[in-house]
Amino acid sequence: MAAAAEIAQMRDQAWAVRELAQALDREPSPDTFADITGSFCDALCRDRAMRERVERMFAVHGDEPAALVQAWSAFLAECGSGTAMDAVDDDLADDVRRRLHRLRRQGLQPGELSRMRPDSFAHTVAFGTAVVLVHDAVRRSAPLSRDEAERIRTEVRTALDHALALPSDSDERTAALSRLAAPVDDQSWADRAVAGPGPGRGR
Repeated sequence: MAAAAEIAQMRDQAWAVRELAQALDREPSPDTFADITGSFCDALCRDRAMRERVERMFAVHGDEPAALVQAWSAFLAECGSGTAMDAVDDDLADDVRRRLHRLRRQGLQPGELSRMRPDSFAHTVAFGTAVVLVHDAVRRSAPLSRDEAERIRTEVRTALDHALALPSDSDERTAALSRLAAPVDDQSWADRAVAGPGPGRGR
């Protein structure tokens, strides 16, 4: 996105990083998330101390997904975005572990960032991919609010009651249940939470 790219090149690097970090958590669509993340990484890499901190983060915690997420959330909190996570659940840790494993199989080594030339194409790709990996996982793991979870449960119960009131062998019941199970057209950060907003998942 043009605006994010312009912010990344601002002379006030601390301001640019802060603005883009906050933009990552305001971004409503996963479709344009990578564009903002790219600009965020550009801003980070213009500040040597910040770039090296992120590189160390992946080097030290590359085999400890929960610790990596905690370190990342603490870093973002210092940038004025979100709150540092005191605990990381198993689902999020496993998600990050699988993502890191896929990166390594593709030849990208986030743990080796500090050994790459900062201005090299390899560093740019590995750095950006690593940041997208961890922050995307964090965004997708966020639980629904209690109000949103209850709204979804109510909608599902209402749809099920309607479907089950129809004749068991009717096309109408089959169609109603199929609509209930159909995935949404547009990707959403809440897809995973919506698929299972059970009790206790809300904030």
